[in-house]
Amino acid sequence: MRHFRPSASGFAIAVILALLPLVPENVVHADMSEPLETRLVPEVVQSLFPGADGIGAVVGEPPIAPVLAGDETIGYLFSTHETVRPSGFSGASFDIVVGLDIEGFIIGHRILEEHEPMIADSIVSHATIDKFLSRLHGTNVRAMRRLVLRQVDALTGATVSAKAFATGVTNAATVAGYRLGMIDDTSGGLAINRYDFEARGWSDLIADGSVRTLSLTYRDVRDAFAQQLGRSAGPDVVMGPDDEMFITFYVALATPPTIGANLIGPRAYQRMTQNANPRAHYIVIASAGKYDWKPAKHWGIPVVTSVSIVQNGKSMPQQPAYFDPLSRLAARDAPPVSTVARFSLPPRFAFNATEPWTVKLHLNEQEMPGMRPRRVDFDLPYRIPAAYVDGSDYALEEAGFRAPTHVAFGLLRESKLTDWQRTWVEKRWDIIALAGLLAAVSFAVIWQSWLSRSERRRVVVRYGLLTLTLVWLGWLAGGQLTIVSVTNYAWVLVAGLDWSTILHDPLLLILSVYVVVSLVLWGRGVFCGWLCPFGALQEILNKLGAALHVPQIAIPALLNRRLRLAKYGIAAVLVGLAAFSLPHALVAMEVEPFKTVMTAKFDRSWPYVFYACALLFAGLFVERFFCRYLCPLGAVLAVAGKLRLVNVLKRRAECGSPCRLCERRCPIDAIEPNGRINTAECFYCLDCQVLYYDEHACPPLVRDPNRRAQKLTHRQSDLERVPIP
Repeated sequence: MRHFRPSASGFAIAVILALLPLVPENVVHADMSEPLETRLVPEVVQSLFPGADGIGAVVGEPPIAPVLAGDETIGYLFSTHETVRPSGFSGASFDIVVGLDIEGFIIGHRILEEHEPMIADSIVSHATIDKFLSRLHGTNVRAMRRLVLRQVDALTGATVSAKAFATGVTNAATVAGYRLGMIDDTSGGLAINRYDFEARGWSDLIADGSVRTLSLTYRDVRDAFAQQLGRSAGPDVVMGPDDEMFITFYVALATPPTIGANLIGPRAYQRMTQNANPRAHYIVIASAGKYDWKPAKHWGIPVVTSVSIVQNGKSMPQQPAYFDPLSRLAARDAPPVSTVARFSLPPRFAFNATEPWTVKLHLNEQEMPGMRPRRVDFDLPYRIPAAYVDGSDYALEEAGFRAPTHVAFGLLRESKLTDWQRTWVEKRWDIIALAGLLAAVSFAVIWQSWLSRSERRRVVVRYGLLTLTLVWLGWLAGGQLTIVSVTNYAWVLVAGLDWSTILHDPLLLILSVYVVVSLVLWGRGVFCGWLCPFGALQEILNKLGAALHVPQIAIPALLNRRLRLAKYGIAAVLVGLAAFSLPHALVAMEVEPFKTVMTAKFDRSWPYVFYACALLFAGLFVERFFCRYLCPLGAVLAVAGKLRLVNVLKRRAECGSPCRLCERRCPIDAIEPNGRINTAECFYCLDCQVLYYDEHACPPLVRDPNRRAQKLTHRQSDLERVPIP
């Protein structure tokens, strides 16, 4: 009769197969490898453009599909996948279709395909991601501001994916804006807001600088002529008493709807702009007082000479075709005026509405026989208020519309930070806390000889740090390193993907770098034994169970060795799947319960919760059950840990023969019968080190008083370099 002998590879395959029925909750219904027109099915088009009849011919690179209502184009559709080839946390591209209307506004989006491991209905749902991305709706591509993303609680666990999605949408919209000719870069990254309207009264427009004024009395005019041309000079106009008002001059840039539509009225503003060049600008000049600067018959003169518009030393010629007298100011509570006119500035004038400019009122000198008339100019400088200018924070600051803001104790200018750098600044306190945790763990490992000389000291330090790892790092900060993280880093290296995606999660990146360093120095045990939140949860629950007299099951040595190999089989299967099919690999990676326990905090569908709870239940009887037998991340780290340089765990010549006390007391059976510590399985719990220094428990010390005395006078080095087996 043959006896059943469990196979590690068979056990690994059984675990993977058991997980396959747990279909991921973000099932993909589209294939981004298909052409864009194939993916833009009527349901997708209608969801973004209700009432559309369909799409036109998809042409160009990247492809953009015009959306039609009858024969009229009402908008455009394009995908992040073809437009910018983005990458998410998983390293894979994602397919988000973006809708753009003919005015350049983002009107909506539709996620067709993504392979992000943390986006699922029971973790961070598509509805939550859609709500986050809807913050981009209504943004105009002509003035696409840098998106400053703030982490919200609902996105905890999928922050990197959410930011990658938002960046992909904004970048794709910008590319489409250039392709469609909607974006103009002639203003240094700034643009006048031509789209937003807010009802404002005259006093509001005066208060915020939208309308600038210049008041001149007759005395002001006389003094100006006397100062510039001599005391005998005077203007070629009828002059009145010194204290009477000569003119009150009003000037405004009427291009923004909030200024223009309020000043001249909504209908007049619509008539002015509807058939005009979209890059043209408009200036309204009005005045009150006895002086009338408007030509009596402006259509019969080659150019208006009484006023001029000057920018950077260049005068804009005001030909009659660009001069339009108006009857009144339409703004609420506007003062009575005697003259109102609108000046148009076509693109060929190269007028930059975001830079300062000046309106000059020209008064000619009285004609003198035999002398050429001279003139005196009265300047009214103008610059559009910052509220009407769109652009990145950096461009606004460089143009003087906004004062620079500094962060990180005043060392960094916030507007010059990239998205991932902003994330690091936002999470600076978490980064500091993680640095403190890593320093504490490093201290515990480096000075383990001091820590292990007192069992009470070891327990307080170890379980204090494990509690911090579980509660803060795992549940609050979302710092659970997973096999998905390792796969993502591998994809970035192999496929040459954008590193900025990884940089969006500073805690995982810092933790990953520390793990690599600790692997080289000490092996797997530092991370698995001290910094893995799920491992900490297992150990804490096991110790609590033992305190409540939950029986501890001793796994036979042969079975234990075979079960250990299962995690290597699982890791091999996952690596193989990731090489050929990342979506299937992400499904199989549910063998790790980290997403359920740490990210979702058990708020998932019952199969996932049942699986996680089953592992934790098994861990009550067998300490660190999952870590020892199933964890693929632990397997990868164990293999990499073979390269360690330093061994800080002390052994004696008597360890294994004749003394086997440490072997019997090791809670995870990481000590071989010959006394050697299997560092691929050791979690650095330091139980054996407490025995090593215990004069009353370590048999070699108990039997040999001389060695005990020698031990007290000659401390061994905390770090013992040993050759790597």
